[in-house]
Amino acid sequence: MGKLKLLLLILLPLFACYTKKEGCLNPEATNLDVSADRDCGGCCIFPVLKLDFKHRIDTSRLELNKSFANDVGDTFQIHSFKFYLSDFELEDLNGEVFFIKDTIQLKHFPGTAAEPVLIFPRNVLLVSQDQLSGTLGTLSGVKIFQKLRFKVGLNPEINATWPGAAKSGSALYFQADSMYRQEISSYLYAKLNMQSNAATIDTFQLEWSLPLSPHQIEISANIDAKAGYDLTIPLTIDYRKWVKGIHFASETKTSLAEKIWNNIPSSFSIN
Repeated sequence: MGKLKLLLLILLPLFACYTKKEGCLNPEATNLDVSADRDCGGCCIFPVLKLDFKHRIDTSRLELNKSFANDVGDTFQIHSFKFYLSDFELEDLNGEVFFIKDTIQLKHFPGTAAEPVLIFPRNVLLVSQDQLSGTLGTLSGVKIFQKLRFKVGLNPEINATWPGAAKSGSALYFQADSMYRQEISSYLYAKLNMQSNAATIDTFQLEWSLPLSPHQIEISANIDAKAGYDLTIPLTIDYRKWVKGIHFASETKTSLAEKIWNNIPSSFSIN
């Protein structure tokens, strides 16, 4: 008994000096702290959805200003491009749909001082020849997903908002080479600067916007979201498919824009 009391006298100061460590205890968070024994109460950082863009001509890397041939043998060059991708969602093996959790605040064109704030998911990316990746908002759920869905273009509600209300540097804010058109009070869905030696008009500056409807894209793939890690999806865009079946010499600028717009949905894949 005397030895036991002595042991307790030695150990009690050690227990008295012990301070519980605070940290993130959520296993789905990217900053899970396995050494913590008390929850931090709001310090957890959760995975976000990211896309890696692979700009391709078939399986080769797209090189701007380089001549390529389409499937009917007409040569073309791409000089520059920009397009919006939006409204991303993922579907799991049970058919449940998961959306981006984070939000952005936007407004319509400031006609009055009391213009209401509009809340949308942070779910828009502006893709260009210089962009190899894009980050969306927080994605909830550790799942194996079977489908990715998104739009090429913008939904009508976001398209009616004003760039000046968007966060500086974001996809919807004013750009040096702006996608917003003051004359129509809305954004372009996409624009493309290209040329073909086979065409009557050597260089084309093509733009797509309202009243066209955005393209809805659905891609089936095995997408595994792991606990504690951002979900990065490799999205390939094959620009040769944009000009599939096109004989440039017989096209007007209007007909060329229509055919390219109709070809765009087939150009996306996950690999």
